[in-house]
Amino acid sequence: MASGMTMKGGRELLNTLTRLQGPETKKVLRKVLRAGAKPVQLKAKATVPINTGALRKSIRVKAGKRTRKKEMSVWVGTGDQDNMFTGKTFYGGMVEYGTQNMAAQPFMRPAWDTTKTRTQRIIAVGLGRGVVRVARKKRGRR
Repeated sequence: MASGMTMKGGRELLNTLTRLQGPETKKVLRKVLRAGAKPVQLKAKATVPINTGALRKSIRVKAGKRTRKKEMSVWVGTGDQDNMFTGKTFYGGMVEYGTQNMAAQPFMRPAWDTTKTRTQRIIAVGLGRGVVRVARKKRGRR
């Protein structure tokens, strides 16, 4: 299940980070994106139906697949980013979407819907602080 967000002013922050470049920039982006994804993960773990607990344990924050050099993303879910019907908890997709014989018991979509605003705020604040931190480091080196 893919879902994303767009943030006003985010493009300007990302452009500033891109201009600053370097490993510090990637570190800031990775840290901020993971911090923003954490509330989604926690909410999904709190709402997932529990039988053995394996599905709850499998809900992770993972680095997203790169599509372009300047894009970075994180992914929250079970299985694989492209297919949640894989791995030991292949049934995660069946629980989320239901089957012919079982009603859906969504846990990922509601987790995103209820934490979206908080996630956006965490990312916006983190990026703003990250830009300032990286800029100060760069300025100090010159």
